[in-house]
Amino acid sequence: MLWWGLAYIFVKMLAVIAELEADIIRERTLAFLLPGRGASPPSSFSISPPSNHATMSKY
Repeated sequence: MLWWGLAYIFVKMLAVIAELEADIIRERTLAFLLPGRGASPPSSFSISPPSNHATMSKY
């Protein structure tokens, strides 16, 4: 009987995770389609962080 209870909890957790992922997708889609409202979606063209390599300009 314990296994059925654990299986039920596992299936419910998967359903909650799927709903949370769907909410995130909806929020990102709305942010992309309506950029004036809320945060903008993550972009692959963002400003890159500074490099750890020393520049050669002082030599």
